[in-house]
Amino acid sequence: MAILYFAAIFSTLAGTTIRDYTTSGFFVTGVFLGSLLWWVILSGLTGFFIHRLNARKIRIANMISGIVIVCFGAYFLLSLLNI
Repeated sequence: MAILYFAAIFSTLAGTTIRDYTTSGFFVTGVFLGSLLWWVILSGLTGFFIHRLNARKIRIANMISGIVIVCFGAYFLLSLLNI
């Protein structure tokens, strides 16, 4: 995802006259550190909860997640029809 983010941002900046390499360096560093932090948090939470969940709890979480995703999909499909 970070690669697509870089591509989107840098493609929009291609037509401008930004010549400040420090700002660009901070931008790249910020995106890198944000992605790193996201994966550290995600891995840490997964490691924390993996021993606390049994098959029944995982199944319930999957069912709730599926219902939420279906509701969002139905909402967006209905919004296309202006209902």
